[in-house]
Amino acid sequence: MWPFSRKSKEETFWNWVAANTDRLDRPVEELGLSVTELTAAVRKAAPGLMGELALSEEQVVNEIVISADGRKELFPAVQQLVAAAPSTLPWKVTAFRQPRMTTGMKIGMPGMELSSDEMWFSTKPDGELVALTVFIDALTEENRDMVCHAGFMLVDAAVGEVFLETRVGEISFEAAPSDPAVAGLAPFDAIGRHLGIL
Repeated sequence: MWPFSRKSKEETFWNWVAANTDRLDRPVEELGLSVTELTAAVRKAAPGLMGELALSEEQVVNEIVISADGRKELFPAVQQLVAAAPSTLPWKVTAFRQPRMTTGMKIGMPGMELSSDEMWFSTKPDGELVALTVFIDALTEENRDMVCHAGFMLVDAAVGEVFLETRVGEISFEAAPSDPAVAGLAPFDAIGRHLGIL
């Protein structure tokens, strides 16, 4: 634990994290601290924020991510909390969900799952922003709400939290045409490169 002469809420949170090192420093199946408990602790320091755990290839925690959960007005609180993190923590501490390659990424839903391999996209200017249309094989009127929610999660993963909230305008979801390539659509996994993020 790191002593502070006058503890701010941010410093109190990171002291709590340090005190729980042994609960995080273990294989994922043996973790003694849940994301729910981490987020509850984060919100004592900064209401509305979320804490997330990232795993290494060996499936052990190697990163703590502090997220505004898509709320742009909370971005300064994320930056303030991350800035207070001690440099001696055994994990990387990251502000905001970062863009990732989504190849093969899947989101489970009741009775089905959505894979990024079944998605395409197109873009167009939206003022100073970029409007994004995502085309999904499995999208129907019956499952629209559920599939669009999963699709949005994949968009968030692909472009990252900051880009999504500051550079992307309207996002719409449509059923994919029978031949997306002929229709001029790009595979969803290329979205990061297309937007200059990855």
